[in-house]
Amino acid sequence: MSFVVPVGSTVDFPNRDPFFHNVFSLFDGKRFDLGLYEAGATNSVRFDRPGVSFLFCNIHPEMSAVVIAMDTPYYGVSDRAGNITIHDLRDGQVRIASVV
Repeated sequence: MSFVVPVGSTVDFPNRDPFFHNVFSLFDGKRFDLGLYEAGATNSVRFDRPGVSFLFCNIHPEMSAVVIAMDTPYYGVSDRAGNITIHDLRDGQVRIASVV
């Protein structure tokens, strides 16, 4: 799973499983470690700087995600066909960058 959020966004990580989870990221985006938390609990992280955060759970190695925090309102996420729509662009020259 991956998604894009504006810088300053808070993302909730609910534990809807009957097992403990520990969401963490040790990469250049937002570095954090939520520690173990039980079923039914929710922890949150504020992505306060731009960057790519690769998320993992040290209890479940098959669980992973990516959060990309952007410091611009001009971004889009591709659909299954690879199409991207960026809303509210002003007239003029635009430089496109991609994060894979």
